[in-house]
Amino acid sequence: MPTGVRSKMKTGGRTPQKKAPRAAAPSRPAPPAPPKLDVPGYRHSGGKHHETTHLRNILDNLGLKASHTGAPYSEEMLLGLGGGIGCGYFLYETSGSTFLSVGARHLWQSTKADFIQGICGRLGCRVTTKEASGQRAAEENLHEALASGRPAIVWLGQAGLPWHGLPIEWMQLHVYCVVVYGFEEKTERYLVADRSRKPFTIGAKELAAARPAIISLRSRTLFVDPPNRPPDLAKAIKDGLQACVFSMMKPGISNLGLPSLQKWAELLTNAKDVKGWPRALPPGAALFDALMSCYGGLETQGTGGGGFRTMYAAFLDEARGVLPVPALGDVAARFRDSAAAWTGLADASLPDDVPLLGEARGLMRLKARLFDEGGDASVPRIVEVEEKLAALRDRAASAFPLNAPQALDLLAGMRKKVERIHEIESGAIEALRLAIA
Repeated sequence: MPTGVRSKMKTGGRTPQKKAPRAAAPSRPAPPAPPKLDVPGYRHSGGKHHETTHLRNILDNLGLKASHTGAPYSEEMLLGLGGGIGCGYFLYETSGSTFLSVGARHLWQSTKADFIQGICGRLGCRVTTKEASGQRAAEENLHEALASGRPAIVWLGQAGLPWHGLPIEWMQLHVYCVVVYGFEEKTERYLVADRSRKPFTIGAKELAAARPAIISLRSRTLFVDPPNRPPDLAKAIKDGLQACVFSMMKPGISNLGLPSLQKWAELLTNAKDVKGWPRALPPGAALFDALMSCYGGLETQGTGGGGFRTMYAAFLDEARGVLPVPALGDVAARFRDSAAAWTGLADASLPDDVPLLGEARGLMRLKARLFDEGGDASVPRIVEVEEKLAALRDRAASAFPLNAPQALDLLAGMRKKVERIHEIESGAIEALRLAIA
């Protein structure tokens, strides 16, 4: 057929019609957008201790107010509701090194969530705790909370958080928790609130590595819902006070409560016991590490100073506005004396008149200040400070600034301060017991 010539067909005198175009298939609905993984409008503010900071901010975001003030719960009140102060002393060996662990908060030795759960239980808040044996389940638990608009508290190995600047080989040593309140899918980074003034971000892979590092934590995720009715704050305070008295007076083992102070004091100068400091921690890197742990554990690593005693005294003063117990004022004064004694012990562990130890103390305070300012921008400087501390440790290992007799004098001075703390706290706990009897 020649090009351009239309054929003529018999069609009953009608012009053939073109076929109507086939109707387009109905378009499929777009797949639902993935849930937004953040907590809208989450408000963060820094604090003194990580667990009380997290809970204070979460309760504030839930709109909960303290009945006696009409304001958000204070960290000090939450500390007291959780059982307040504690005490503990352990010297243990792991990975060929000797470590000192000093605790000063109620239930500090537990790797469970019982401190936060205890506070929430006394306030009537509903707590959901989920644990996981695998990375995928742990991530699903976290994303479930975020998708429902709940900030989640997650437990992990502290050394996995870049802004703490700890050696990565310590990942299995220090239990810690943070609040996760968002996830940026493009960058695969979580939005994280710590006790610093500004939040941080952390990569999904980094968080996934830190969460299961301490096996007993089981990649724990916890979120909180408000109570069904206003709490009986007076009863909650009294329950917290009783928990404190019981754990300090009847701890069950000599490494906890008031007995731990006597044990620590005796071992500081006991050269015959294998756990005594002169034998277990001779002048060198091990003693340097222990002195650093003593100072940091009491002053710069989230106790509010004075081994939580400053916070606890403030709680007792606040509790007087709820409980009609005038004697709490005297007990608060006793714990302010105790706070000063704990700070004195910390200062004695890294004295300024021993240059290397004084330099370490200054660096630890600088690191704490940088962390408190917070934000990802502070991480490089924190890492620099930690590198300087590591260099001091190397110097201490090769040329400790004190010989054996001088080191023993330092330990004897620390022993006197621990004995004084025991004296003050024995009287303070007994006064508290009588006040709430």
